[in-house]
Amino acid sequence: MTRSTIATGFGLGLAVAATVMVSEARAQSNVTVSGWVHGAVTHMNNGTSQLGGGAGPKDMWSVGGDDSALQFQGTEDLGGGMKARFFLDHRLNADNGTVKAAPTVTKPFWWTSWVALDTPLGSLQLGRQPSAWGIVSFLADPSGWMGVSQIPLFAVPNLYPTNDILRVNNAVTYTTPKFGPWQAAIQAAPNEGPIPGRETGLRVEYAAGPAYAGLAFEKREPPGLPTDRLAVFTGSYDFGVVKPILSFARTTVGGQSSSNGYSIGAVIRLPGTSTLHAAWAVSHFPVAGFVVDGGAKTTKLGLQYRYNLSKRTFLFTSLGSASQEHATRTTGYDFGLRHSF
Repeated sequence: MTRSTIATGFGLGLAVAATVMVSEARAQSNVTVSGWVHGAVTHMNNGTSQLGGGAGPKDMWSVGGDDSALQFQGTEDLGGGMKARFFLDHRLNADNGTVKAAPTVTKPFWWTSWVALDTPLGSLQLGRQPSAWGIVSFLADPSGWMGVSQIPLFAVPNLYPTNDILRVNNAVTYTTPKFGPWQAAIQAAPNEGPIPGRETGLRVEYAAGPAYAGLAFEKREPPGLPTDRLAVFTGSYDFGVVKPILSFARTTVGGQSSSNGYSIGAVIRLPGTSTLHAAWAVSHFPVAGFVVDGGAKTTKLGLQYRYNLSKRTFLFTSLGSASQEHATRTTGYDFGLRHSF
């Protein structure tokens, strides 16, 4: 046997071994594509109060509604109780195919883009990800931030674009293992913007069967300015037919007096496959400088009816009506369809 033959055989052996190793690695990993496509017809009156998320152009019909999502996520079992995970979430407008714009970013995957390592001692997550405040606030809304009925971020100071309250750039998050029904997470992000200031967050959650309670704190330290602080509590209990939800938020920005907001909501399961999602939210801002979409004090009523055609597809119609101090009432309604995949 010649040296060239031996070399060729050795090379083929390495190639086969590499192929087997790659195949085994792929067999241990799981990548999925998911998301939803959302379409709605929306009509607004010409009121001067700001309705919040889900609102369309004033005094006209419009097509579009909330954002659609294209999501990529994957998990690889590393053995020894360890896993690697990633999640990429792209938001778009289904009516024209454009990227869903936000106050400070218009890039793909601006909603979520992180990689994580899970261990028996907890999980470490790095990238743009939900804030502690955003996770607990989301669970306060019976409509899941969909349609004109969704509760606006009822205690967001005017210094924070909503996408940077809900998501944090350059974040590192450590999530503890579950201790019975309890779990906690701590998050930190350096002063890299787009809103200046080092940010830290803490989330503590209790989840046992139908009961849920979540408490979150957020702190941002702008250079040379007073520290901004946000806190929110959300609690709910699923009785089967009805799931009441209560939430309270408090914020302090720029060294000013604190602002308060609260909401009362419920998800009601109607006979058949339909559900009713109802919410009442109130924001109190005692001094100038605190706003919810442009007003000093805001109250909002949201009602949404869903008819489930299947586990993945439902029809919906929503009503939202908001009133602000020194402004006229704004009312909107929508009709739409959402399909998840």
